[in-house]
Amino acid sequence: MIIPPLAAHQVLNMNGRSIKVAWNRIIPKFLEYSLHEIKLYNELMKPEVYKIKSMVFHSLKNRINRVNTSKSDFYLLLTAYKQIIHDEFSPENIEWKLNPKADIHSIICNKCNGDIFNRFYNCTECEDVDICFSCILKGRECNNHTLQLMECIHWNQLKKLEDDADVFLKDLNEGSSIRTG
Repeated sequence: MIIPPLAAHQVLNMNGRSIKVAWNRIIPKFLEYSLHEIKLYNELMKPEVYKIKSMVFHSLKNRINRVNTSKSDFYLLLTAYKQIIHDEFSPENIEWKLNPKADIHSIICNKCNGDIFNRFYNCTECEDVDICFSCILKGRECNNHTLQLMECIHWNQLKKLEDDADVFLKDLNEGSSIRTG
């Protein structure tokens, strides 16, 4: 289980067993550290519990055009979001198949147990084998089977969110609280 850095949590030890309780809350200030820690967990092949990448995506999406958005928090969210989509970037001329799975934020890499946010490889010969970019780069494959490039959200939608967030941040910096036009 991942408990986000500096998250409030409690440990109860009873008869040699530990029970950890954590609040599923993370603040923008710790996103960069959390994304770094996720990479360490993936190296150890430990499953992620908190969908940090999904939290960043949905938080950024929900904060655009909010009047009470903090500039510093929004900047941190946008910076983390750019890091996430940069990690999954590939040249535009590669064909991606849209993932038909219903719950797009529940895909786990079968090699490192890491959370797959958007783009991944799917084995065309095995049932439900998904592999993240990082594992492919480390040579972790699926028995030399054919892998299909998959994405959950069209790249242009992710890029549009980034562009909209850049405009909103610019407006925040200029003192405008709501983007127009």
